Amino acid sequence: MPNINKIPAILVSCFLGLSANALPLKPAQECIDYATNNGKFETIESSFAAKKLPVRYAVYTAEKPKATMVFLMGRANNIESYCDHLAYWHSQNLNVVMVEWLGNGLSGRITNNPTKGHIDSYETFIKDFAKIYDKIKDMPKPLVMTGFSMGGNIGLRYLLRNPNTFDKAFFVSPLWKSSVNPALIASSRALMAFAGRESFGPGQDEYKKQTPEFYKDSTRNAARVMRNQDINDINPKLAVGGYSYGFGDATITSTERLAEEIEKAPPLNIPVFIYYAKADKSVDNAIMPLYGKKLANSTIDSIDSEHSIVNEREEIIDKFHEKLMEFINK
Repeated sequence: MPNINKIPAILVSCFLGLSANALPLKPAQECIDYATNNGKFETIESSFAAKKLPVRYAVYTAEKPKATMVFLMGRANNIESYCDHLAYWHSQNLNVVMVEWLGNGLSGRITNNPTKGHIDSYETFIKDFAKIYDKIKDMPKPLVMTGFSMGGNIGLRYLLRNPNTFDKAFFVSPLWKSSVNPALIASSRALMAFAGRESFGPGQDEYKKQTPEFYKDSTRNAARVMRNQDINDINPKLAVGGYSYGFGDATITSTERLAEEIEKAPPLNIPVFIYYAKADKSVDNAIMPLYGKKLANSTIDSIDSEHSIVNEREEIIDKFHEKLMEFINK
């Protein structure tokens, strides 16, 4: 079998017998150019207290927008890697706001290691998003939140506190409860006391380019895996590797806080669509119907996919787009 790292990303899907790209997969440099040339990039100053750090977001406008979608990305995501999605959303006459969290993409870094995923608390993410919302809240309605993975956690917690800010919300593989065994969580928290919050967590390390096999529990789209890493090769400042003990602890703590907050908050009456991945190994999907009941006007659906629906095989991405646009157009 040939070395997959030396096969151009655009050819990997053919080699592995994956489906043809219904959503055209732009080469890395073209992807960067599209994202850069078609969006207006802005920053806000993060709410992180210890030092001044920028949080990047980008606004993409349509000529005759039918809605404004605010996309809350997952961990280790960057705006540039969403170029194919951005092109599709533009073709559907959507304004799009892409939110790139502290510690990701070209947003600031808390630690001196730029590829280490670290955060003090998800409260920082929520406060940063509130600042971005204030900048874009007057864009054409309806305002539709779309939250992927940890972005779905941050997004729902924000909505529970600010229920009148969005007209609709669509959650993709939302990280509302971790699938990690509670005993392992307790063990990791004990180790964190000795290693320190900013140390790499168990099994985590610096960013380095990997084969698609490394990401098999997240996506089976080999071509997209390689293309997104090619983007990091062109601009290494975008790359994020493993996460710290502190980031892992902050994530679990945020799922625990979400469980408390959704119990106490009044029902969220806006339309909500929950779209989860049946083969998800990061999220405990048993939480979806439980939270669906708490969200008064919710619809739940699923798809045979790994966690990263937005980076999965093309037929899965097509179905995601179909569900999203049906929801927005209602």
